Amino acid sequence: TKMIADPTVETRPHESQMCHSLTVFKTKWARRPFQYSGSFNLEAAITVVDILRDLTVPKQGRVKLLDPTCGSGSFLALALHAWADSVSVRAVGVDSNPKCSEGSLRNLKHVLDSSNSSDGNTFRVGSSSSATIHCADSSDLSNILGGTFDCAVANLPWNRNTFELGSNERILESVSSLLSPGAPFIVVSGGMAGQDESDVDGCFNARSCLERLGMIVLT
Repeated sequence: TKMIADPTVETRPHESQMCHSLTVFKTKWARRPFQYSGSFNLEAAITVVDILRDLTVPKQGRVKLLDPTCGSGSFLALALHAWADSVSVRAVGVDSNPKCSEGSLRNLKHVLDSSNSSDGNTFRVGSSSSATIHCADSSDLSNILGGTFDCAVANLPWNRNTFELGSNERILESVSSLLSPGAPFIVVSGGMAGQDESDVDGCFNARSCLERLGMIVLT
């Protein structure tokens, strides 16, 4: 008797391996040493990083990623986890809060591989990828960062009461000046589409700012 495989139950080792790897990542992330109240929801962060990966074109097998408001490091950790096997990733995070800059580096070491080497504020992942975390003002990145980036992602501070008015706009201007032509930039913001910044109660409208900077905005 000839057995015919049922395509509905066909296993795909690569996909199964990826799912297992992500499950392990989630478990480790839940036990990360630095817990930050303002951190982005992990499931939503996974979606954001997946979209960013689809939009980003590696250059000679390399990708430079910037997160100017890295917080607890979720975007950086996910990008390194998802991309490091296929391309060389140089992830750069910046946060003005020293607790966040130090904590995100600790989280990366915990989630990715604590046995990897670190040099000051740089943590190496595998043979060719790395993450560097700076404690600095993200509204003037040219003072601390050189070169251009292939993609960027930011979870901007939402509440005006917790952030100096105008700082978010300066962050976006600073990031846009460091992006390669056509590089994708995903911004998470509390602002609402179609409204001016002054019309948004307590929130910054990233869309209008990005449009003023001459960027094509997709929502």
